[in-house]
Amino acid sequence: MPIYPEAACLGLSGSEAEQCTNQAVLSFMLEQIKLRSPSANNCPVSSVIVFTFVVNKSGNLSDHAIVKGGLASWNQEVLRVAKLLPNHWQPAKQGKEPICIRYNIPLRICF
Repeated sequence: MPIYPEAACLGLSGSEAEQCTNQAVLSFMLEQIKLRSPSANNCPVSSVIVFTFVVNKSGNLSDHAIVKGGLASWNQEVLRVAKLLPNHWQPAKQGKEPICIRYNIPLRICF
């Protein structure tokens, strides 16, 4: 599993690293996105948009895409922000060798 380049996530392993990475990516996306994020009581219409990207052997991101989307304008906004995610992730490893891996993230957004 690749690890998000945030001090809190680096040095973690296993499920802790995965949970930290997922939370860091979602926080980044919701801070940057120009749509409302869901709240418990104030979400008249919501949608789940699944986006994907590749973390290469060097820890850089590429091949951003929408896997499951909503309206075209929502998809464009999620894709725009996904491309702003920082590079220099700690790449996934198989044994001791870094590998490329596709990373899929579901994002629930209110509209």
